[in-house]
Amino acid sequence: MRTKQKVISGFTRLTDENLVILAQTVLEAMSDSPNFTDPEPSLEEVKEVLDNYSEKLALARKRGSPYDTATKNETRKSMERILGELAFYVNKISQGNLPMMLSSGFEVSKYRANVLSPDVVRGLILTDGRNSGQMVLAFDKLENTRLYEYRYTKEKGPDGELVWNGEVYSTTSSRNNIIEPVTPGKTYYLSVRAINTRGTGDWSEPVSWMAR
Repeated sequence: MRTKQKVISGFTRLTDENLVILAQTVLEAMSDSPNFTDPEPSLEEVKEVLDNYSEKLALARKRGSPYDTATKNETRKSMERILGELAFYVNKISQGNLPMMLSSGFEVSKYRANVLSPDVVRGLILTDGRNSGQMVLAFDKLENTRLYEYRYTKEKGPDGELVWNGEVYSTTSSRNNIIEPVTPGKTYYLSVRAINTRGTGDWSEPVSWMAR
């Protein structure tokens, strides 16, 4: 008898960083999803727990005291618990429908083995937006990837190297990503990377565009 695939609802094997990535992926994928219109628990509740977990994780990484580590571990339990409840909801709604389950951002049993670490994103294109002070980003979509991050800058250091300001933006779409505000007449440089359940890929080679 064939075993029906299900969304994986146990997360103890994931590192702290990968648990954060999974939660971010799920939130991005299920936001405004036509498949999951009334999540239980709500995405707002999940984000609240994720924000608290991310904060405690950052403190534990920075200071590393026994208190910070213990606090982080307790908030991780809350993170795993609420993601497990959301995974149960996805399984209930999906009823074994593989595309629907994958659209949730969760890993699926007997499917993860086919998922490799993200490749480098290619095919980056920057164009003018409909309004002045806008750019539009598009790039080639990667298989088994539902979350991307991009960064952009107009600054170069004395050595001519690009200076990234540390801000990173996330998107689930490979098309029509509006970047604003940008300064007309300035040349901007932009790079993209992919994230999936195996981790974060390398940043792409930057592309440039003069804003108009």
